[in-house]
Amino acid sequence: MINTHSHPDHIGGNQVFSDAIIVGHENCLSEILNQWKDPEKIKPRLLKIVEEYDSELKNCEPGSDEWNSVFCQKVRYQSAYNDLLDGQVITNPNVTFTDSLSIFMGDATFNLIYFGKAHSNSDIFIHLPEAKILMSGDLFFPGGRPSLYEVSEKDAQRWIYVMDWIKNRDDEIDIIIGGHGQIMDKKDLEAFNKSILLKKLELVTK
Repeated sequence: MINTHSHPDHIGGNQVFSDAIIVGHENCLSEILNQWKDPEKIKPRLLKIVEEYDSELKNCEPGSDEWNSVFCQKVRYQSAYNDLLDGQVITNPNVTFTDSLSIFMGDATFNLIYFGKAHSNSDIFIHLPEAKILMSGDLFFPGGRPSLYEVSEKDAQRWIYVMDWIKNRDDEIDIIIGGHGQIMDKKDLEAFNKSILLKKLELVTK
């Protein structure tokens, strides 16, 4: 089991695989330990997201692709909220790493890479070169929309390295899978790279 980052909707299922090896960045473990000191603070945040998706559904045509997408996200966060109400057992990663870790599984290699603070302080990419798949967690969404929160100029500078890392593996990435199930392609990666450049420019000119 690999955790892309520490947020409740991504680590909540760990308890189902408590007898498995669970891998995450070292910050994933520290963030989990910190945020679960008081689970009661997490409940209103999750409920607020559910209510926001509920409100968004009212503006979508029932049965449309947009409605289905919003509904799926509402169910995702509703499930995370319900887990908390049902006495969720927090299960931590038992294998952590600092910058990168490669897991060899016969005919598939899972390369886990950390680039710095972004959507959280523990986000990682998971790259499967043989399958030409990049799992991006919640780092960006269709259209390349980056999910970078309160990053510093230093953080943004490190993310420039992400662009080079991706370019150097252009022939090893055809499919990008987002953390909420979105299937993306290289156009989304290109848009993400442009967004990173704009973010760096924004920070430098402040």
